[in-house]
Amino acid sequence: MKELDLQRLIVDAVNGAGGRAFKLNNRFMIGYSDLLVKLPPRAQAPLRGAFHNDFPAGLLEVKQRARPKTAAQFQLDVTHAQGVFLQAAHDAGMPCGMASFLQEGSGSGLKLWLQVQTWGRFTLTKNKTDRGWHLPLGKSDARHNDILSALYNWHKEWREGK
Repeated sequence: MKELDLQRLIVDAVNGAGGRAFKLNNRFMIGYSDLLVKLPPRAQAPLRGAFHNDFPAGLLEVKQRARPKTAAQFQLDVTHAQGVFLQAAHDAGMPCGMASFLQEGSGSGLKLWLQVQTWGRFTLTKNKTDRGWHLPLGKSDARHNDILSALYNWHKEWREGK
């Protein structure tokens, strides 16, 4: 899947649960984050284990790559402009994060893994992530709930200041 398809998965999951997400686009500026995401109150979402009913809108940068066969850690490519944009929003108190998708196979055999981490944690790890931190996404019918769970975990980490 292309990065744009993976962004669409997040947008569909959030909008389908009663939240609001959309792709940011400005053809005159570079470095904008990919998505603006406002999660629905947890009670509205069809998930287990509520912990918050308020989530301020946040910015997500979406990255994708093939799932590494052996390397445990790998670098995510964030441009300088993307880093400056996300850091400024983070410094202003806005939730910012990296959504990292790993892929294996194609077509009906496609397997996806997802990790969403706060911008603060991402910069502490020097733009590296770990294959083991990515959670498998279910088949297409279960993917929306898996994506929402990852986004709510991102929110929880942001609230805890990580």
